[in-house]
Amino acid sequence: MEQGEVCSSSEVEESKALLRLIPIWATSLIYAVVLAQSFTLFTKQGATMDRSITTGLEIPVFHKHFNKPNVTVPMSVWWLAPQYSLYGLSDVFVFVGLQEFFYDQMPKELRSVGIAIYLSVIGVGSFLSSILIYVIEKVSGDGDGWFADNLNRAHLDYFYWLLAALCAVGLVLYIYSTKSYIYIARGTML
Repeated sequence: MEQGEVCSSSEVEESKALLRLIPIWATSLIYAVVLAQSFTLFTKQGATMDRSITTGLEIPVFHKHFNKPNVTVPMSVWWLAPQYSLYGLSDVFVFVGLQEFFYDQMPKELRSVGIAIYLSVIGVGSFLSSILIYVIEKVSGDGDGWFADNLNRAHLDYFYWLLAALCAVGLVLYIYSTKSYIYIARGTML
């Protein structure tokens, strides 16, 4: 477009549609940061646990294993089932909903951009998650920090509480941004 040219009304509307999505996109990043943890820390936790199928769900005594980083903790890996179940449910509702939302709220000509914006939530969230872990490692220090090599001495509980707080803040910001969002009823039926 050369200097002095005026944008068409459809170009203005397309730009407005894109700008209206930014608050929803930004608040969705918090969820993506939390989601990235299921691929890292959950796996690390599971690697230290008893992975046989026949173990029960009794709570073991950890003090015998506290200073032994290479010993399998006599705790069933099945204790991870609730957190994996919650992640699975949230994936179903959040990502399907976000995909539909970003696709549906873009003008027909820009729907592929809507899908790209949706996918960028996952990528940028994973990147921010890496930054969060880096900062926490630097702040909590080596040795018995939040992410100590010996998970029996680590403080993943602190990290999970931080993630829960981030989710709560993200939820409040998301609700606020959705209340101010002007939904455009277009329908995604082909």
